[in-house]
Parts: sequence; structure tokens; C-alpha cells
Amino acid sequence: MRAAVIVATVLSAVLAVGYLLPGIIELEMLHFHLSPWACVLFGDLTGCYLLASFDFKKTALAVYGIATATEVIASLWKHVPVERLVWMTDLAPTLILMALVLPTLRIIIEEPAGRSSKRRPV
Repeated sequence: MRAAVIVATVLSAVLAVGYLLPGIIELEMLHFHLSPWACVLFGDLTGCYLLASFDFKKTALAVYGIATATEVIASLWKHVPVERLVWMTDLAPTLILMALVLPTLRIIIEEPAGRSSKRRPV
């Protein structure tokens, strides 16, 4: 039960900080008639900054490049509204970060508090 609560809490925090908060800020920026590119790129930078802060710099750069290319193609295609594009491109870094955090959570949960996973020599 304790493990499920920890996993749910951490993944909820990643979802809130990496997806919901930037998406809401981007949509508010769009309502103030700021440049759609500035709004969408803000969310990309937020998600990729989170990846880079967990020491996944190459992954962050790759995701940023792919997200930017996707946005350029979608905006040239003109069939995807900017409001939808905001949510679509913010999702990728968030899901990748969740996938990278899960193995770390497993290690934290499996190791009892106060005990080291290394065995002491006899």
C-alpha cells in the first residue's frame, strides 16, 4: 500500500509540473494574444528542462528537436489548432520523464528504510 501511494504521488507531481501547469500557462498566454510560437515553445522548454535537470540532457535535446519539428509541420499543415498542439507536444517529455522515474522509484521502494542494499563482509 505504501509503495502504491509513493508511486502515485511522484507520478502525479511529474504530471502536474511537466504537463498540466505548462499547458495551462501556455493557454493563458494564448488568451493574451501572445505569439503562438512563444506559447508552445514555453511548454517544450519546461518539459525538456525537467528532463535535463534529471541528468538526461541528450534525451532532452532530442525530445526538444522532435517536438519543435512536429510543431513546425503541424503549423504548416494548418489542421491542428494551436490549443490542441499545446497539449500534444507537452505530453511527450512528461511521459518520457515518468518512464525514467519509475525504475528509480522501484529501487527506493524495495530498499527498507535505514538498510543498505550492499552486504557487509563477514
